[in-house]
Amino acid sequence: MITGGLGSHARSVSSPIWCFSCSYSVQHCLLDVVGAFPRAVLSEKQLDVARWLAIELGAPENLPAVNTVKNHRDSILSVAGSGVDASTSAFGRKYFVSSLASILAHEVANPYVRPHLRFYPEDAPREFSEGRHGDRWLHEVDANLCAPMARAPDGQDYFVNEPALANLGLDGDPVAPVWITRWFEREDKLYAKAHPLTVDHANNSLIIEATTTLEVPLSAFFLSLPKLAVVHAEYGLPPPDHISGESPCIPVAITLPNPWRLKANGRRVLAVPIWLYCDDTSGNTSKKWNQHDSFLFILAGLLQAYSLLPYNIHFLSTSNKASPLEMLEHIVSEIQKILQDGLIAWDCVFREEVMLVAWVLAAMGDNPMQSEFASHIGLRGRHFCRICMICGKDRSKNQPVDLPGRDIAYTMAFLQVGQPRSRAQILTTLRTQHSHVLNMQATQATALATSTGIKDKHLTQFHDHLADIVSATKDHNRLQGQPVSHGVKDAIARAFPEVAFEDMINPILSLDHLDVTRDTPVEVLHVILLGVVKYFWRDTIARLDSRGKATLVARLSSLDLSDLGRSNVQGHPYVQNAGSLTGGDFRLILETAPIVLYDLVAGPAWVAWLAICRAGPLLLQLRIQSCAIYLDHLRTVIDDFVVATALWNPRWFNKPKFHILLHLPDHIQRLAPPAIMSTEGFESYNAVIRTRSVHSNRQAPSKDIAFAMSFTHATRHLVSGGFVQDPTAPNGPPRQAGDGVLALASKDTFSQRIGLKSLHSLTQCLIGLNKRVPKANCMSWNETTTASMNVQPLPAAATSAGSVYQYHTLGLYNGDAASLQGFVFFQSELPRQLGQVMEIVGDRARVFGALLKLWKVLPTVQPYRMPAITPAVPARYVFVSQEVSLETSHLNPDRQHMICCVHTFHNCASHGCKLAKTRRVRQERSETSLREDRVHHRASPEDRILNLAQLRSANDL
Repeated sequence: MITGGLGSHARSVSSPIWCFSCSYSVQHCLLDVVGAFPRAVLSEKQLDVARWLAIELGAPENLPAVNTVKNHRDSILSVAGSGVDASTSAFGRKYFVSSLASILAHEVANPYVRPHLRFYPEDAPREFSEGRHGDRWLHEVDANLCAPMARAPDGQDYFVNEPALANLGLDGDPVAPVWITRWFEREDKLYAKAHPLTVDHANNSLIIEATTTLEVPLSAFFLSLPKLAVVHAEYGLPPPDHISGESPCIPVAITLPNPWRLKANGRRVLAVPIWLYCDDTSGNTSKKWNQHDSFLFILAGLLQAYSLLPYNIHFLSTSNKASPLEMLEHIVSEIQKILQDGLIAWDCVFREEVMLVAWVLAAMGDNPMQSEFASHIGLRGRHFCRICMICGKDRSKNQPVDLPGRDIAYTMAFLQVGQPRSRAQILTTLRTQHSHVLNMQATQATALATSTGIKDKHLTQFHDHLADIVSATKDHNRLQGQPVSHGVKDAIARAFPEVAFEDMINPILSLDHLDVTRDTPVEVLHVILLGVVKYFWRDTIARLDSRGKATLVARLSSLDLSDLGRSNVQGHPYVQNAGSLTGGDFRLILETAPIVLYDLVAGPAWVAWLAICRAGPLLLQLRIQSCAIYLDHLRTVIDDFVVATALWNPRWFNKPKFHILLHLPDHIQRLAPPAIMSTEGFESYNAVIRTRSVHSNRQAPSKDIAFAMSFTHATRHLVSGGFVQDPTAPNGPPRQAGDGVLALASKDTFSQRIGLKSLHSLTQCLIGLNKRVPKANCMSWNETTTASMNVQPLPAAATSAGSVYQYHTLGLYNGDAASLQGFVFFQSELPRQLGQVMEIVGDRARVFGALLKLWKVLPTVQPYRMPAITPAVPARYVFVSQEVSLETSHLNPDRQHMICCVHTFHNCASHGCKLAKTRRVRQERSETSLREDRVHHRASPEDRILNLAQLRSANDL
């Protein structure tokens, strides 16, 4: 039974399946929740077959019909659904939206989610791994949004933009008033950035010393504004609401107390920023046509290990009629309402009501979608960058083709970051464009869009409607024999008499805290994998002859990818279907290109390939140890790559993504590591939306999908032990679902299908990676290879075990699976070392560790420009303990431990390895007499190269 450690907040024991229904059976509940699996959707016919099978297997004959079950879902949705609302856009298109407020309230009441949520930015110089570590949350966002307050252990609430009394520990008078400007975390402790307050005796007021900033721990505060207002005279201070301004002599308008203090009415105020995402997907099984635009989001405060899990991706809206900016009308209005009034929710950790403040940390999507967010003309425009004012080539027919130095000047400008755009610039330009249209100067409006790259699709729809009105008015005038322009301006004025300009433009521009030119981050999936790597790969395949393609296929098929956490692949699809590969395919190509292309690509092209393979691990990191050092290194690597590309062929710079890549370091510093900002997790959610579309009758797709997703959300929340308000006791405490519903979370199949299994502890995940050698018999310790090597020290559990087993894989602490003959980095008393796994031993319940053969890392070798590796001479072995107990589910990391798997490959370039038809072709799951080419390593199998292009565990290499 899941309680989330939340004590005795009651749930009624009257019904084990509350709140699915008190009047129906457990079978009814099970038949209902089967329809809630995100990625295993059953049609009504399939559910009917499942119902028939259940009855045949002994379920009651009166098991309700599928339609009966679906008709009773309204009661569940009213309690735990995502609150779907119907909305109509400014252009009359209807769509349905899940309530952001409902989902946020459920997440802080969900014991699987709430413990992993953080509400304060963190100053973490040692590790940069989450959105709360970026400058935007830590330094830039208004303090009333990023962290409005902090509660001290004595129950006092200290809000930003308020005075407070703190013990500063200074010489003289240690107790002093301060003006709190921002809260943040450092090493699990809360600190305030604060300005000292000095007394202006002449005016009996306080002055904010804004030129001095202190960092004051929460533990140093002892009087908040309400208490200070009562006892200020005892400390010789004027009333705390008497603030005359900032030093020196700068009057400021200050509202005391902080408005959030009044709105919260004694509740904690917690910041819940979100990553907002939009993308288009097909609503058809064929993935063709029937385009749906969908909005999703993730809580930006989730710890990095949980933020990318499918369980934590939330659906907001989809429509095949309304455009993304039209759907944003409702989403933005709800965000603004939360920002204005706050959102009251039940917090299952604090066990009390809290007030949530929601805001958008960044707007994510592919490049066309982010251009739409930024009211930008798109990648095909002359000003193709939504972030800066870089100008592309003028492709007009009147321009001469060959101007001296023209391409050189363009290339030099392309390789630099241009003048930054801003939200204010967008608003000014859009207002000017609108003025031109109202004055019947549409051509000038179009020219302004071209010359600035600013084009708002939402505003354009209004302008198109105005153009229709103007055209109709002119046609009428011609028929009546009147001047063509007669009454046109009056018709324009009557078109939208009550619509303000602010309501015509992109709704996201109304969010003051979001600068769409800076907060639409460079996205590595589409810029790197589906951009640069795709361009290079398709160009390489196009230039290879049939023999070269056959060689490439054989090399790809010969790769051992186990240390990359992948199964081996067949090379033919990567070559034959080079134009239709996915992001995952290009990820593999990025990791293996140096291995398979070393003699198929020559000269500057090979240098450019090595440059992007060198950059790849940096561009896809999840954790950054030192952000400043990392960013310097990343900028150098990106510069090397673009220079190598220019030396290969400057025509690559007709592709805007090569320029957009230059902005990535700034976005990382402001927002998060690049892998956190990658949209691969969101992209995978397209399949969930598509299956819902396929199983609807297509008559009301936005409504059907929204309500189906609402039911999925409700089931997820209830089974997870989330707290909800019992509609029969509206004034009672929140409660969880019945024990029968909560017990579903412990069922492996259900847990996996609903997404809960991904939230299991690290220990359980690692245990699943430990696999014994098939059909291996147990042996005594003295029979193992480890015992014969006489290595020390050994874990006592290993030497005292009566019998041991050999394993062929071992789970490491970072989630890698080390396999026999594979390579790992491990930590010992010396700096990290490289070892080859020679044996993995354990008993039935746990793995003791692995016997490693030590290898040395040598200088880089050509043509790979990666380090060579060779076994240590004389041969040395070490046993590294890595115990994970199946019985106690407890990790026992020893002083020595394995860090990550490392991919290596044979130095085929030095030894001239050739192809040979050595592998039998398998067809229909059986071997045939046919043979196919594989790489035959002629000599020196221990002459290997360390693959620095590997993406998995790149930050550990």
